[in-house]
Amino acid sequence: MVKYLKKEPLYFTLFIITILFCSSFYLSWAVDRGLGEITVERYRIEREPGRPVDFLVYAPRLGDLLDPMPIALTLHGLAGSKEGMYAFNIELARRNFTVVSVDLAGHGDSILPFDINDFEGLAEDAYAAVRYVQNNWDNVDNESYGVLTHSLGFRAGIELMGFPITPKAYAAVGDVGQMSLGSYIDFPGNLLIAVGEYDEMITTEDALN
Repeated sequence: MVKYLKKEPLYFTLFIITILFCSSFYLSWAVDRGLGEITVERYRIEREPGRPVDFLVYAPRLGDLLDPMPIALTLHGLAGSKEGMYAFNIELARRNFTVVSVDLAGHGDSILPFDINDFEGLAEDAYAAVRYVQNNWDNVDNESYGVLTHSLGFRAGIELMGFPITPKAYAAVGDVGQMSLGSYIDFPGNLLIAVGEYDEMITTEDALN
């Protein structure tokens, strides 16, 4: 004798699963956009022929009603990506900054090979993304930006000190690339270093020194 499952419990289960799926999708979307307070757009430009640069632009929804603000450029660390900086990007955009978050070559959506010695090339990619937004957005200051970095991103970011338009300020989260070895001679003048008590890459003492 064959017994069949009642349809009502099956439909109810499918209904609950659908609600959970839609809710999780909406929550993910809402969190990535600061609960609807900001917009997030994906871009790919070519700095030069055959040299694409992938980046995200986080912008406040009320940006058009504000005075022009400096751009905040965020650069991830080794093996990271622009998406990995989203917590910083969201909070900066909530504070009315337009944020440009770049995939360094060989990371994230970038199709380029990664060359750990080509810091100037990484900086040129980031600079191209910043200038693209400065030249195409009405509500940003086209001569002013700051840089927030993690690890490898700082080593690329300091190269921007020699560019035509230099960053007004730097914030480095965590290791800034063998800081304790004294491998950098000139640090940016307006620099904030944020190091956690249990940062695995650098001690608090090295950061203070």
